[in-house]
Amino acid sequence: MEAYRAALAEGKRLCTGFQAELDAIADIGGFADAPWMPSELRGVVEAALGCQWFPDRPEDVYRYP
Repeated sequence: MEAYRAALAEGKRLCTGFQAELDAIADIGGFADAPWMPSELRGVVEAALGCQWFPDRPEDVYRYP
């Protein structure tokens, strides 16, 4: 269970880090001029990661009270 919690915490860290990078690119308009990425898809890229589905405190997942 400890390995699961560690993997969950690492997954959340990677997801939120990558989402921050995508947000920074979007904020400077980096996707606006990309011929392979229509502007309508910007929201899809943000939603596809799903970082919000990670628990707030992955290190406490499945701990007995």
